[in-house]
Amino acid sequence: LAAGADRLGRYLARRREMRLTENALRQLDTRTLRDIGLTRGEIGSAAAEAAGVVEATRVRAWRELGARVV
Repeated sequence: LAAGADRLGRYLARRREMRLTENALRQLDTRTLRDIGLTRGEIGSAAAEAAGVVEATRVRAWRELGARVV
């Protein structure tokens, strides 16, 4: 039971971090978002990746692309 409560607590903390990140990104103007490599449509997925709620596919793709370019 304690392990389940611990997992739930970690999950809720990650979701809270995701919401805070998403809200912060939504406050940025389009130009600033572009400067950091995001579009408005990517805010949700970027926040989820940053919080660890989903697999960080964006980072993996950048690494793979960088490996091919070099």
